[in-house]
Amino acid sequence: MARRAKTKKKPRKADPARSERNRRIAVGAAICAAGIATFVGSAIGLEAINQRAVGVLAPGEPGDRAAPTVNVDWPTDAGGQIWMPLTERERLSTIIANAARGGRALSPEPLALIGQSMGDTGWFDGVPTARWTHDGRIELTGQWRAPAAAVRIGPREHLIDFDATLLPLDYPSGQSNQIFLLNPSRQRAVPGLVWEGEGIRAALDLILLFQRESLLGQVAGIDLGEGPRAGVLAVISDRGARVVWGGGPDHLRPGEQPTSVKLNRLRTLLDRTGRIDGGVSKIDLRGQQILLERAP
Repeated sequence: MARRAKTKKKPRKADPARSERNRRIAVGAAICAAGIATFVGSAIGLEAINQRAVGVLAPGEPGDRAAPTVNVDWPTDAGGQIWMPLTERERLSTIIANAARGGRALSPEPLALIGQSMGDTGWFDGVPTARWTHDGRIELTGQWRAPAAAVRIGPREHLIDFDATLLPLDYPSGQSNQIFLLNPSRQRAVPGLVWEGEGIRAALDLILLFQRESLLGQVAGIDLGEGPRAGVLAVISDRGARVVWGGGPDHLRPGEQPTSVKLNRLRTLLDRTGRIDGGVSKIDLRGQQILLERAP
């Protein structure tokens, strides 16, 4: 019996629609897998950064809530030297460290706490800015207030800036390295607030004027006056002599010579004697003529 010849099956033609659908499914699956990998990788990377931030800690006992390292832009003078005493920097660093312990690393909580805590000290004009750096540290910047004079009360001298804002630092009398102000008319302010009183404002204006006119080198202090002489400024030279100036540059009192006349008289004394006090114990610049008083 003859065998039936086998017939070959004709190849099925590809369905273009089905192929396109399969291609889209494959691409979608690949994108989904890549997205999941990216998300997981990002989460792992963020956690690694977070752990590195937690690892950059100030010294402390194991298990303590340690604070991240904070880089502070300390105030400097014209020569670039930090003028704030080490003891005050250490005090502020303790405040910063305590504030930095709040909140999770890389979160905004410690930044807000540090900024507010330092703003409350009275050292900053406004609230300083704290931010995380790429290596998990905190950087603190702001506008520091700088001393302009020291108000002497009893055995202490309290620093103020040119806005008459009281700074949170005082020294024994004669050790502040600032021009001292005597006899303020108002009680001491709270650090960070203005020390009220017309005499203090007038004295600060006089310091600025002498600074512009290069007459400040021999000035040790300014007496603001008291009682009936309140507001009558008397410059105290570095040898203890008094130069009675009168009202401040913007506080001219009745019967006084203009500020320009007083300045010319000081320059004349300085040119002739090398001293703004003329080498005598007391000078009065207010009237028609300069009054000199020599020590007995």
